[in-house]
Amino acid sequence: MTHNLEILNYKYMKRNLDDSNFLNYKPSEEHLLEKEELNRINLNRKINIEGLNKIFKDAQDSTKVKSLLKISKEEFDSQKASFTDAFVGLSLHNLLRLSPAEASRPEVWNSLTYAGEEVLKYHLHRKNIELTEDNKNLTLNDIFVASSMGTIHQHNKISWPWWVVEITRNGSDYTSSLDAFKSTTYFTTRYVQSFLLHQRPIAIALSQYFAEFDKEPRRYNKLRREVLATKGTDGLGQYSVALKDYFIENRVFENIEYPIISQEKFQNWQESSSSFSFKSGPKDFEVTQKTLVEVFKIFDHIGLKRGWIKTSK
Repeated sequence: MTHNLEILNYKYMKRNLDDSNFLNYKPSEEHLLEKEELNRINLNRKINIEGLNKIFKDAQDSTKVKSLLKISKEEFDSQKASFTDAFVGLSLHNLLRLSPAEASRPEVWNSLTYAGEEVLKYHLHRKNIELTEDNKNLTLNDIFVASSMGTIHQHNKISWPWWVVEITRNGSDYTSSLDAFKSTTYFTTRYVQSFLLHQRPIAIALSQYFAEFDKEPRRYNKLRREVLATKGTDGLGQYSVALKDYFIENRVFENIEYPIISQEKFQNWQESSSSFSFKSGPKDFEVTQKTLVEVFKIFDHIGLKRGWIKTSK
């Protein structure tokens, strides 16, 4: 297998792949995008994929997942899908070193699916990870990323975990990204779509806030699932809607510092390589704990306005 990702022609795949042939599709030289087209869509950087097969093979092994994430069997069993997504998202983020612009291209994710034999196997594993009945078969819709941000940000099971990590990491520190996955798929599938999560302090703080929400001693008379569920159980709608309304209405916050992103440091990280650790991300920014505490106060304020009752400090 080549050490760099070969970018496949999106138009060819869209026109020629269907449910009858996508599992047996074998990319060939003539299916690759030419240099001129790669330059046009900003995919001319060499994207390292050495170890890609290992990532997706290990993602199907619960022991490997638990080891990387440093979680217990009980914790993994409580959220198998979410922690499997965390393993994939964190591992791919560290390996591929994509910029958001590169990761927004469907060509990247469609090419990755056919870049190693274990990737398709993983797609099937992930589709069936929590089924108690007969396994379901893969369809083209399960793996193919269309040219819309909806499929890249939510539907595809390898692109979407990458985006969760990118949006919720605190610079080089991936701990807050794991927190996002700990906050359950309610959080990662529904809240990641919000424009709010493209504001770093809010994304990181939300991830930490809900990861700890159900821990003892409880701070409120609410469960995380109740707060994050599609329809609010308090008759006031989703908490995410209240968040949006609050931040749109207030706009300026004196105690919240928004970090300046260093493109130079990000590019230095792209040009390097390392095995994964929870500190192996790019050192392109840092949201301070002081700022996060101020954002936590806002989340508390919104909850109390919605009728939450404090049970402990």
